[in-house]
Amino acid sequence: MHNWRRLLVTIAMVTLSQPAVAGMTPWIPFQLYGGHITIPVRIADHDTFALLDSGAQINAINTDFIKQHELALDPGEKIRVRGIHEESERFTYNNVPVELFGIAFEVDGLVALPFSNRRATMIIGASFFSRFLVQLDYPNQQMRLIDRDELNLAKSENIRTLPQTGSGTPIVEVVVGQREKIWLALDTGNNGGVFVERKLAEKMGWLDSMDVERHRSAGANAIAEVESFLIPELKFGPYTLENVQATVPAEGAKLSVASSNSRVGSRIRGKRVRGLIGYDVFKHFLLTIDYSGGHMHVGLPE
Repeated sequence: MHNWRRLLVTIAMVTLSQPAVAGMTPWIPFQLYGGHITIPVRIADHDTFALLDSGAQINAINTDFIKQHELALDPGEKIRVRGIHEESERFTYNNVPVELFGIAFEVDGLVALPFSNRRATMIIGASFFSRFLVQLDYPNQQMRLIDRDELNLAKSENIRTLPQTGSGTPIVEVVVGQREKIWLALDTGNNGGVFVERKLAEKMGWLDSMDVERHRSAGANAIAEVESFLIPELKFGPYTLENVQATVPAEGAKLSVASSNSRVGSRIRGKRVRGLIGYDVFKHFLLTIDYSGGHMHVGLPE
């Protein structure tokens, strides 16, 4: 797989040569499409978009994009991919020519997947962020990278955060209702609010007292029946949000936290992870994230 750290160092060297605060890049614009962060990318001489997905432990390419442009890509090995609903075996491709932020390189191990987001044809996973701290300014649709020496996020974090074992993707503690503390995986690829296990929703009485809407949800490998509703209150760091979108699997369906390769309800570093947290919460904030260290600060942008 391509060394994303080397690419990030190159990007930082280029952008830091421009007028900016030492140790951090200028703000890089992104576009929100259906709640997903997308950035321009060029794949095999075709201009398209990539989706930044902190919950993905893989980098992927859209199977429809390969067919549409009749790309002759170098095949790699087959791997098993666990999505939020199901696990399946997928093909990978090597030596895929990519240009990102004006820098050309080749990517190995791109997993071929069908995408629910029609705009994006590439998924860039959590490994992209492992070299630097990353700031995501959702309201202003911009991001920047910060050298670790410039900011001690462990001292300034204002939300309980831990890294997932084996991935570094943060899990965060939130409060639902008045006092129920739960741990959720940070997932920029989740364009909803919180996606949690059904047992939690039943315990909180959400399915009995809320207006529940049943629909279908597309994961990496399958489409499943889910139920969605609004939860009255969720505390995210120092901020309390009302009427947050929540989704649970339909009765009898399973839910996996794909980034941890474990079931929801499993324990990661002694913490029981109950689901995912995504865009419907993030959209209000400026997030400063240390993916590999497992630290985060939640703030309001200027």
